Order: sequence, then structure tokens, then C-alpha cells
Amino acid sequence: MLKKSTFKVLFYLKTNQPNKKGEVSIVTRITIDSQSTTFSTKLFVHPSDWNKKTGRAVVSKNRKNSETVSRINRLLNDLEVKIQKLYDKYCDEQGFALPKDIKNSILGKEEKSNLSLITVKNI
Repeated sequence: MLKKSTFKVLFYLKTNQPNKKGEVSIVTRITIDSQSTTFSTKLFVHPSDWNKKTGRAVVSKNRKNSETVSRINRLLNDLEVKIQKLYDKYCDEQGFALPKDIKNSILGKEEKSNLSLITVKNI
């Protein structure tokens, strides 16, 4: 009987390095069992436009940001679905998934290393 692993995707803000507009980077953390990895989503949001509980952007009363919030949340939802599909794929193919493997797939590192191996073999 296979052990069920714990799997969690979390989006949070890296608040220590705001840009010129006062916006901060949204970071993704993937945790499987007790192993985790993080990477930047390359998305930025003002800290007052972020809900820590939901891990999503929110419409601010003081700022007209509904279009930006909708776009950010749509992209975060798409990323979360992609991570979930990769997790399922790795579990189906290997019987387990590692956070760093999912991260590398998302960032395209896996494909690049395979391409360079193919190129070297062909030369």
C-alpha cells in the first residue's frame, strides 16, 4: 500500500525587496511531505493588495486595481493547476514527486538539460 504524501502549494510575498513602485514579488512554495522549494512567479503586487490567508491579490479601496488583481489571480490559479498536474504526472509515472522536479519542470530547466544532452550526443 502506497503512503499518501502531503502536498501543498503556497503563494506569499517577498516583502524585503520592494521595487520603485512599492510592489513586492509573489513567491511560490511547493511542499511535498517535509521537502520544499521556492521560486519567483515574476509577478509583483503592492503589499496592501494581498490577502495572506487566501494567498491571492485583492481589490483595494484606495487603488483602482481590479484589472491587475484579476490578471494576477488568473495567472496564480493557472500556475497552481500546472503544479498540481505535474505532481499527479510524477506520482503516476514514478510513484512519488519531488518539489525540485516540479520546480525545474515549471522553470523549463528539465527540458534545457535534456536538449543539451541530445545536442552533445549528436555532435
